[in-house]
Order: sequence, then structure tokens, then C-alpha cells
Amino acid sequence: MKQTNDPDFDLLIQEHIAASPEDVFDAWTSARQMTMWWGLKEATCPSIEIDLKVGGAYRIENVFQDGRIVIITGVYQVIDRPKRLVYTWSVNDGTDELVNVAIAPDGAGSRVTVSHSMVPDKETRKGHLFGWRSSLAQLKANAESEA
Repeated sequence: MKQTNDPDFDLLIQEHIAASPEDVFDAWTSARQMTMWWGLKEATCPSIEIDLKVGGAYRIENVFQDGRIVIITGVYQVIDRPKRLVYTWSVNDGTDELVNVAIAPDGAGSRVTVSHSMVPDKETRKGHLFGWRSSLAQLKANAESEA
């Protein structure tokens, strides 16, 4: 699979969430919880599989309103509860990318920082940016409604 390290396409997104780092980490690593917040509002997430260990794989299925199915897969490289997750990312068995999620205490909640690197091109970056913003907004709403 083709990989790139063009920093022009890297993403860095932050969100404050009114939940503890432990709760945010658990929401990110529990298939049941992830199906409640993952992805775009225009899609459902009927299936998430997680083998939460270094070298373990994950698989996320997204079904769009037009019937399109997008599968995201990858392998966990770093798991440091509740501070950090690093995993590879591939959409429909495409280019290998890398996601680094940092979760830090921030006042009465957590600061979540998502760094998505090795993005292959500008169009993919645009889609990822939209997707991450939507997912983080839904994670925030879901976590804060349970707080």
C-alpha cells in the first residue's frame, strides 16, 4: 500500500469534552460506545470490532444514506489508557495512514487531540477533516449527556 509523509495533508484537531480522560478513552475503545458517536450524521455505524491490544485489529463499518458502505480498518500500535491511542487507518483497504489520539485532563474534563498523518492527498484530507469534526462533536454530545 502506498504511503506518504507529506505534512501538507496532516490533520490536527482538538476538542474539549466534559468527561474524564478515562471515560473518553473508554468511549473510544468500546465497540458498543463507539457505535453511539462514531462517524458522520449522514451515516450509521452498524458494526465495530475491536481487539484492544498492541497488534490487535479494529474494523469500523459505515453505511451512508445512499447505500454506500465504507470500511475503516487498522492495527493498534500504542495503547496507554487513558492518555493515548495510536493506530493505523485504511479506508476500503486503501492507503495506510496513522492516527494518534491524545487525551489529557483539562479543567473539569478532557482535551482530546487527534493527529491524522500520512494522508495521501488534499481531497482525502478534506473528507477526514469533515469526518473527525463530526465524530468529535458527536463524542462530545454523547459524553456530556451522560455526565
